[in-house]
This record gives sequence, C-alpha cells and structure tokens, in this order.
Amino acid sequence: MTSEYVDAGKLFDNEGDSAASCQKNTPFATCKALCDNTPGCLSFAHYAVQNNGFCCPKKKCGSEDEPLKTYYEGRTYYKPCTRAPSSSPTDAPTGTPSFAQVWSWTLEDSADTGEIVFLDDEQVTAVNEYINRGLELVIRSDLVLHKSRNDSTDSSFIQFIDLDDGNKIKTWRMNSGTEDDLQIDYDANSDNTIIKCRDNSGKCSPLVDGDRSVVLIKVRFNPRGGSAHNSEWWRNRFTMTGSHYAVELPLTQRCTSGYSASWGAEWNAGNLGGIVLSWYAMNGFRPANTLNPFKSVAYKSHANCESACNQDAASFYNVLPGYYCRCYTSKPSLADSGSETWEFCSM
Repeated sequence: MTSEYVDAGKLFDNEGDSAASCQKNTPFATCKALCDNTPGCLSFAHYAVQNNGFCCPKKKCGSEDEPLKTYYEGRTYYKPCTRAPSSSPTDAPTGTPSFAQVWSWTLEDSADTGEIVFLDDEQVTAVNEYINRGLELVIRSDLVLHKSRNDSTDSSFIQFIDLDDGNKIKTWRMNSGTEDDLQIDYDANSDNTIIKCRDNSGKCSPLVDGDRSVVLIKVRFNPRGGSAHNSEWWRNRFTMTGSHYAVELPLTQRCTSGYSASWGAEWNAGNLGGIVLSWYAMNGFRPANTLNPFKSVAYKSHANCESACNQDAASFYNVLPGYYCRCYTSKPSLADSGSETWEFCSM
C-alpha cells in the first residue's frame, strides 16, 4: 500500500535509523516505492543528482517543526506522525523525542495516559554526559502539562532530570501521604525547562514549592488509579496537550568535511593502535570488550559519536552519521568526503 509523503524541503537534521540499505541509481519514484514496500519505513532521503539518484529509507516519521540541514540537493520526504492518544492504558501512546505524538487531554479526570516516554535510558545518559561537560542543551517542545491533587491520590508520576540539583534523576509521585491542594504546571511555550509546583502539605517533593529547572524523562497520568474525597474525580484532573518534546545536543565544536586519507595504516588492519582509539559502526565496534555506554549508538549521530569518543578520551572524531564513528588521539590527514557526509571534528 502506498502513502503520500511530505517534502521537508531539505534533509532532516536527525534522519533517524535506517529502514533499509541506501541505494544508488534510484530515481524518486523508485525510492518512494522502496519505502512503501519496506517494513517500518516512514521517510526517505533522496538525492536527485548524487550517484544518479541516491535513496536512503528511514524509520523516522516527522512534522513541519523538524530541524533541517543542507547537504547537496538532498531532501527528506516523510509521513507525518499523527497518532492520537487513547483513553485505554493498553493502547496509550508512547512518546519519543522525535516529534511522534499528538496529546490532547484537557482537564481530564478519567483517561489513563499510560507511560509516555520522552527520553529512553541511552538518551538520559547522553543528556547527563552533555550537561556535565558544561554544554547547553536545546529543548524544542510545545508541551503543556497540568496536574491537580485535592484530598486525593492516584498512580500518576513525573520523572525528570533535576538541573537544579546535580542533574539527579527524580520521580514525583501522587500516591504518598495526604495533600489538600497541589497544582503542578509546565508550559514549554513560555519556558521549556521550568516546572512549577504549589502545595499546602509538602507533597511537591522531590519538586519544590516553586519553580524547578528540569528535563522531562517520562510521565503517566491516571486520575482514577487511586482515591478521591467523595469519589469526586475532578480532584485528580490533568491536562496534557502538544505534539512534541525533543531534547537536542548541539555541536559546539568546529568540524571539517572529509575522512582519513590513511585509515588502513592508522588502525593497523583491524587491530587498534597508532592514533585510532576506537571505532563504532552499524555492524560492530572495537575494542570488542569496550564498556563505553554509547557503543551501540555512537555511529548514529554527531552527538552520539562525540559522546562515545569523549568517553574514550579522544581528541578528534570522524563521523558519517548513521554508518560510522571513529575516535582519534590526533588529527590524521584528510581526504575529500566525496558524496558521503563524512565530517572530522575536534573535541
């Protein structure tokens, strides 16, 4: 079955995981058909001129707010992410940092959202590593949250990275003690790191009675998953509206197009040595016994490669996002990256 795709005009800055291998000599219509017939394909990058038509099927859906980049004549064509929330906890949507949901609960006192994840464990690790290096992340979101508690309890929770307390991971829960009037508010449209809480009995903790700077990890709102005075469920109302919550880790270092001109000699025919500390690819990594927390995702993006090479105490990294990441102690001589988007970056 075929579907219509939206032309992003340029390439998605984060093109997402590959749904199939990239193909040369592939005109647009063939590329579109390839995505239509590839399980999990939700978008594709297409170059009309490079390699006589270069096509890369991707697993990522998108929206008009997706950050874009320019590389040759490449353009991303995507299927919009339009899944709506359900009142059933078994069918409730799972959020991702890739603009993948539409949330539309307003003053709701019966629906269970299920667990909605903004950042998975690997992404939380990457965010904390980035912040701990003194770098400033970017949050792109239109999310609005509100939660009430008034002589009531339920199984709702909000998990977050507390930027005001050493980037600790904390979870606010609504099932502790008693509280006669608590209000939590978050509005990314006014300040995308500030969550506000007000209480009468100290139940904002581990938030504070006031403002807190946070990065959201996951939430669940379940107003009927507890009790309310006189079964007046309006006491547990919540609001959750918006379409995306994305955390970006911008590159702050200078990068040069190109890749190593002497890779074979530098990595000693498969054994690490010389100026090569480590490498990561779609089909493996070296050293094989590395404990690097980014070993399985380093090849996917600039930010992941940079984080992996930082763990390995590298001074430079070479990356072809979605395919390869290499970590160096010093800068090799560079060759033209040609039609591939290799970049060499200082740490």
